[in-house]
Amino acid sequence: MKNQPDKLFDLEELLNIAAGDDVFIAEMISLFISLNETALLEIRNQIVTRDYSKIKAILHKMKPSVIVMGVSSLIEIIEQVEQTELSAMKEPVFSILMLKLEKTLQDVNEQLRLL
Repeated sequence: MKNQPDKLFDLEELLNIAAGDDVFIAEMISLFISLNETALLEIRNQIVTRDYSKIKAILHKMKPSVIVMGVSSLIEIIEQVEQTELSAMKEPVFSILMLKLEKTLQDVNEQLRLL
């Protein structure tokens, strides 16, 4: 599996961990997509209720797999959320950040499905 420059991810870390086990790689990609979809639904629910601590907890839980999958744009968003007091964030900024998160997750999952 070679990464193309336009990809939103870099599987180098996963490839190192897998040590050539293509079945393991496929399973990890499938699991990553599934967990992302579940996390995205949970985040949407927490946005409605404005439960910022749960949003942060969901993103914190996602961070290790995002790092392994080399999704640097998501790592940046997660770190920004972790370092920000979301309840003090102005509404347009919060909405833009959450839309960027959602769009990036969807795009990454879409690209991974094509592998």
